[in-house]
Amino acid sequence: MKNRFSNPSLFPSPSRGGSGRGSQCILFILFFFISCSDSGDLITNRSAGGDPARGFEYLYYGDYIAAGTPLKALGLPEPADDDTATLNAFKKTIGPTQNVFRDANGVWVVSGSCFTCHAIVRDGKLEPGLGNPFADWSQKNTTNFEEKRAKIAEFLGESSIEYQSFFESWRYQKAFVPKIVAECAGLNPAFRIEEAAAAFRYPDLTYSEKSVLAIKDTLPVPVSDIPPLWNVKKKKRLYYNGQGTGDFRKLLMQAGMIGIRDTIEAKKIWQKFADVAAWIESLQAPKWPYVIDQELAEVGKDYFERECRKCHGSYGWDGEYPNKIIPLKRIETDPYYAEYWKTMSEFPKWFNQSWFGLSEPSAQLMPEEGYVAPPLDGVWASAPYFHNGSVPNLAAALNSSLRPKLWDRDLQHPEYDSIRVGWQYEKIAEPRGSSTYDTRRRGYSNQGHTFGDGLSEEERRAILEYLKTL
Repeated sequence: MKNRFSNPSLFPSPSRGGSGRGSQCILFILFFFISCSDSGDLITNRSAGGDPARGFEYLYYGDYIAAGTPLKALGLPEPADDDTATLNAFKKTIGPTQNVFRDANGVWVVSGSCFTCHAIVRDGKLEPGLGNPFADWSQKNTTNFEEKRAKIAEFLGESSIEYQSFFESWRYQKAFVPKIVAECAGLNPAFRIEEAAAAFRYPDLTYSEKSVLAIKDTLPVPVSDIPPLWNVKKKKRLYYNGQGTGDFRKLLMQAGMIGIRDTIEAKKIWQKFADVAAWIESLQAPKWPYVIDQELAEVGKDYFERECRKCHGSYGWDGEYPNKIIPLKRIETDPYYAEYWKTMSEFPKWFNQSWFGLSEPSAQLMPEEGYVAPPLDGVWASAPYFHNGSVPNLAAALNSSLRPKLWDRDLQHPEYDSIRVGWQYEKIAEPRGSSTYDTRRRGYSNQGHTFGDGLSEEERRAILEYLKTL
């Protein structure tokens, strides 16, 4: 059974084509850590006394990316004011995942927002909190950056304040855009964006003409699926490999490294992220929009608590989430993402020695050699599965024999599979281009997490039905 995106629920009906080109996408990707055992909460200042409504408003309209392309450079009129009615009218033209704001120079600019990655767009309306699995980061950027700069300089005038704003954004784009190309559409190079932007920043976040950290261009770009934001409140560390610890607000605002000019601007944005943190803490998982076999789900709950609870927790009014990170040797899923940030990248060290890590309250990146066993609230809505999005549906997550080696899905017209719980896909023999998920690539394997293979088909079917209830 397949469902076209037309149902009146959160999931079956994002906009066709998702939120557009991945080159506009910003980031955030949230998860947690621990070595197969519980630990104290290593995230501080979670809601920090913030207001959830103000937090959403700031994400939807705010200046946290700090830089962008001047509207004048795009031939667009500038808003008469920064009231929400005026900005909403602008979003009808540029799209709900793009923000228009005044930068530090007072220039009206447009930039992507957190919701370019952490929301889907359905019928022109934003549905925030869900990772966008449709954006295409695989398209190689053919921009001649120097030629673009020269044309904008001629158009705006090199002495104009608008050109200054353009230049401050352009120099970071020039640095990181060539380094963030994924090998498969639908996956996100979140931390690579931060790594590439940080490469041209001093610890005080000011711009450096020369790279201050090395990026191994010979290695594949580390990419991941985008997890839902509604489960963040359960986690004691953030990110797939659990490396994010310390001040919640600083961990959330790392996307600002694309445009933040210095620590003065960073602190102003950080203060507003108390509200953003409160909004994220307020999110709830969406409910399964189809019929559930409640009797089968009850049987599945018993199996789940016997087979899955130790890592993924229990659910209901008395539910508990154990906050475990599973070592690579045990989980056996593709190790590249964890290994890259643990042993191959200089970015965690840079982060810890920068304003993020040295000023109070501090945040730290402490990569681990393993992956978080995530909470499963609303798991039906977060396909594809595993940290690298290599498994198209939950049925295959529970039975490794069902996982396709090469598979293709339509990112422009996605269809949901309510039987296998995930995305409709086509199993193919040969790659067709970037729309093909090729599990033979480094970092893209669908190996591991074979814990369901020993169950009977009846047990797996019952667990699958139970997962729909979470």
